[in-house]
Amino acid sequence: MSGSEEVPSNIPSEALKVYLSANRIYLLLKGAFSHLSQCIEIDLSLNYIKRIQPGTFLGLGKLQKLLLYSNQLTDLYNGTFQPLMQLQELSLWDNKISTMDSAAFKSLFNLEDLSLSNNEISTLDKDIFSDLVNLKTLSLSSNKIWSLPPGIFSSLCMLRNLYIDKNNLLSFEWTVFYNGNASEVSNHPKLLKLQIAENRIPCNKYLCWIQEAEYWVVIADKFQPRCKGYRHEKTMLNVNLSCPSKCIKILMA
Repeated sequence: MSGSEEVPSNIPSEALKVYLSANRIYLLLKGAFSHLSQCIEIDLSLNYIKRIQPGTFLGLGKLQKLLLYSNQLTDLYNGTFQPLMQLQELSLWDNKISTMDSAAFKSLFNLEDLSLSNNEISTLDKDIFSDLVNLKTLSLSSNKIWSLPPGIFSSLCMLRNLYIDKNNLLSFEWTVFYNGNASEVSNHPKLLKLQIAENRIPCNKYLCWIQEAEYWVVIADKFQPRCKGYRHEKTMLNVNLSCPSKCIKILMA
C-alpha cells in the first residue's frame, strides 16, 4: 500500500482493522470510510494529511481506535470526530496543530486516551474537553501553551494521567479543575500522574494548593531561578499526598 495518496476505495466492507500507515495520503475526503460500519481501528499515521474534511468519519459508529500521529494537520474543526461516539483512543501527536475549535472533540463521550503532544498549540478554549467525561489520559506535552483557562479540566472526572510538560506555562493553579471556589479541591479527580516538567513556572507558590487535595499525585518540575530564595538551576518537586501527613518533599539538584 506504500505510496497511496488517497484512501483506497476497495477496502472490504467487513474489515475490522484498517492499516494505512506510512503512505502519501494528504487529504481525507467526506465519506472515505462510510462503508466500513464494522471497523474498530484505523491507522493513518505517518502520512501527509493536512486536512480532514467534514464528514470524513461518517459511518464509523463502532470505531474505537484512530491513529493520526505524524501527519501535517494544522487545524481541527468543530465536529471533526463527532460521528465516532464509541472512540476510545485518539492519537494526534506529532502534527502541526495550532488551532482547535471549541467543539473539535464534541460527543466523544467514551474517549479514554487523547494525545496532542508535539504540536503547535499555544491556547486552549475553556470548553475544548467538556464532552470527554471518560477521559483517563490527556497528553499536551511539547506544545507552546502559556496559559490554561479556569475550568478547562472541570469535566474530566475520570482523569488519571495529565501530561503538560515542555510548554510555556507560567503557572498551574487549582482553577483549571474547577469553576467554583478553592473548597472544591477536596473533590478533585484521583490523578495518578501529573507531569509539568520544563515549563516556566517561577516558583512553587503556584503549586501550594496541591497540599490540600485528597489524592495522590507526582509532579516533577524544573523551576527557572526567577524568584528570591531559589539558587538552583533545577528543582525536582515530588508531591505525595496519599500519606497520612500529606508530606511534600523537595529535592534540589
